[in-house]
Amino acid sequence: HILIVQSPSVSVRSDSRYSFWRKSLRVLAAVTLLTIHPKPGGAHDYVMSREQLTHEVENLRSSLSAKEDALKQEIQTLRQQGADQARTIEQLTQVVSRQNHA
Repeated sequence: HILIVQSPSVSVRSDSRYSFWRKSLRVLAAVTLLTIHPKPGGAHDYVMSREQLTHEVENLRSSLSAKEDALKQEIQTLRQQGADQARTIEQLTQVVSRQNHA
């Protein structure tokens, strides 16, 4: 398991990412099998009705959308932290240069 921790406000759970890809592969397999008309007695697990497939695709879409929102939020947080750090560095630089001139 890979765990990414960049900022305290955002926790990325590694297992959710893997389950997302598992679902994606399942949908892909279903699409492929529906396209090539599997013979009866074939891979029953992957054969879905059109409704199930549409439902799965919608789930994946909303899952992706949620992940995108979370990433945008994380980027915003990191930008803010970067700006805060830049201000702190600027202040420290001024303090140091004042001490050097004194």
